[in-house]
Formats: sequence, structure tokens, C-alpha cells
Amino acid sequence: MKNNYHIFLTGEKNVGKSTIIEKVVKENNLHLVGFKTLPYYEEGRFTGYIMKEVGMVQNFSMQNRISTVLENDKVFPIIETFENIGVTIISKSMKKSKWILMDELGRFETKAPNFRRAVMECLDGACCVIGVIQDVETDFLDEIRNRKDIVLIKVTEENRNELPLKISRYIRG
Repeated sequence: MKNNYHIFLTGEKNVGKSTIIEKVVKENNLHLVGFKTLPYYEEGRFTGYIMKEVGMVQNFSMQNRISTVLENDKVFPIIETFENIGVTIISKSMKKSKWILMDELGRFETKAPNFRRAVMECLDGACCVIGVIQDVETDFLDEIRNRKDIVLIKVTEENRNELPLKISRYIRG
């Protein structure tokens, strides 16, 4: 892979972005650190998302929740999690590995200035980021998408099966 380039996948929900990353990681035997965003369920009901540190065994708890669902089914971000846990994960990750997973970056981070700063510091550093960026417009996400060191790949149902091989070829140079 070219130095200081980062790969972000974008596209519709559930089109296979995270699955593609998993295939690329396995195919290239990448040692990833970073974070993954996962849905959180209580008694079978979706109640928000959590931020899971890659490679760590974590219990799903209020501590790592990045959002919660309100009574009107609106998803409300928990900014403190980004500002504390998210920043810590990124900072630790930059010291551990060349490859950092950011799955995913989205609209919740808009009001988390320390987290946004940590992401930008990571992108400016010596690591290589592979991640998912939501297909929504925010100043933060647009700033990432407009960087010259970003390879942004739109995932669709039509191209998702060929992308793991194409991304693997790119990583190998």
C-alpha cells in the first residue's frame, strides 16, 4: 500500500461494507486495532449502538454506548463516549499497529470535538486506516472525504463481491 493512504468504504446500510473489510483483513493477514460500532439490544429490542475496541473482550454496557434510542424511536448520540472511550481507543491504537480500523464514522461524532481531532491526528500520522464512513453529509465527514490521502470506495450490491480482491491488490501495491 502507498504510504499514508487510508481506505474508507461508504454506501447504503447493510450493503456489506464491514464484511468487505473483514475479508480484506483476513486475506492480507492484517493486525488491526481500533474500533467497531455494533448494535446493542436489550431483551431483544434495539436500544442503540456501542463502540467496541478491536481485540478486546468487552461487556456491552452503558460505558461504551455511543447512542441510545428514545421513546419516539429517535437515536440520540452519547457524546461523552466518543470524547472519552473513543479518544482513548484511537490514541492507544496509534501506538500499537500500522493498521487501524474505524468502523464506522458518522453523524453522531459531529458534537465530539476531541474525538474528531483524534481521528484527524490518526489520519495525519504514520498509520493506515481502513474504515467505514457513513454516506451522509457533515462538515467532519466531508473533511475526511476531501483529503488527498483518502481512497473512498462506494459499495453497492453490484460491486461488493469484487471489492475485497480489488482492495487487497491496492494494499499490496
